[in-house]
Amino acid sequence: MLPTPAGLEERLQTATTPEDHLAVAEPYREKAGETRRAAEEHLRLAQRYVQVCKRFGKRKQWHCQLIAAHQRKIAEGYDALAELHDADAKRRDLPL
Repeated sequence: MLPTPAGLEERLQTATTPEDHLAVAEPYREKAGETRRAAEEHLRLAQRYVQVCKRFGKRKQWHCQLIAAHQRKIAEGYDALAELHDADAKRRDLPL
C-alpha cells in the first residue's frame, strides 16, 4: 500500500541513505502490481460484458479496455518512480 501523501512526503524529505530510498521504492513497486492486477480484472470484465450484455455490451467492453489501458500506463509510472529510487539508492553522493 502506498503511504499517504503526507507520509510519503515525510519519507522523501528524510531519505538520505540507500536503505531509505529502497524503502520509498518498495510501496511504488507494490502499487504497480496492484494497478496491473486491476487492469487484468477490467480486461476480464470487458470480455464478460460482450458475452452477457445484449444492450451496450460493446460499449461497456470498450470502456473496460480503456480503463485497463490507463491502469497499465499508471503502473508504468509507479515502476519508473521505484526505479528512480533504486538508482538513488546506488548513488554514492547521497543525500539527494
